[in-house]
Amino acid sequence: LKILQAKKAEAQAEAQAEKKRKREAEEAEAAKKQKTAEEEEAEAKKKAASAENSAAGDAADKTASKPKTKLVSVVNNEILAPFQYFDRQVVGGVSGHVRREAIELMLFQLGEFTKAQIDDLLAAVNLRKPATAPAAAGAAKPAPAAGPSPVLYYVKLATTTTEVPIPEPAATESTTSAEKPAKESEGAAAAPAEREKSMDLDEPLEPQPELTEADLSKLLVKDLREMATKRGLTVTATTKKAELVALLLGKAPAAE
Repeated sequence: LKILQAKKAEAQAEAQAEKKRKREAEEAEAAKKQKTAEEEEAEAKKKAASAENSAAGDAADKTASKPKTKLVSVVNNEILAPFQYFDRQVVGGVSGHVRREAIELMLFQLGEFTKAQIDDLLAAVNLRKPATAPAAAGAAKPAPAAGPSPVLYYVKLATTTTEVPIPEPAATESTTSAEKPAKESEGAAAAPAEREKSMDLDEPLEPQPELTEADLSKLLVKDLREMATKRGLTVTATTKKAELVALLLGKAPAAE
């Protein structure tokens, strides 16, 4: 009931606003007729030039600054719930609409409104009573309605659609572009350190002290043979340990 009363109030407010607009238009037209033909022509030319300039500027501004938008629909469950209560189907669920007769009967059962008041209330939501066919002469009952009964699609009544802007991805791109120079500068700063590190690795090692005969005598024959091979000395599988030691110390020629 409150929803229908609110819709009726909205319809009355719109009707009053429309009357006001018509009255203002009539007054403006009467004032316009009082001007002379020359003044009207000059004023019209001036307005036309100003309108063209303003329209061109507005079009350019809108094209440059108007953000992209999308439609978002929100359903008010407080409006939806009372209509769904009376929209229970035999097989379960709801149909999404209620016929005018059902709403009219519910309002009659409240016992607070007359038939004329109910008709006026339902007319605010475009539920006007269909016209009846002309009654036959001498008929005891009124003729049935000439057209189908109006239907209230309450889901549409409870839904509000608004236009909201779509967020631009420009902020993400600018952040990425700002991070890229920072990473490049970090890489450039790290490059000299890497070069210094590689230079440190390329520096020659400190010379190792020469092994003495006592040190070589402690090594195995396998190790002595490998050491002699690395130094380019000629050794065989039958070369003895003493010969290998002497060979490494440069005291004896290599075995043939």
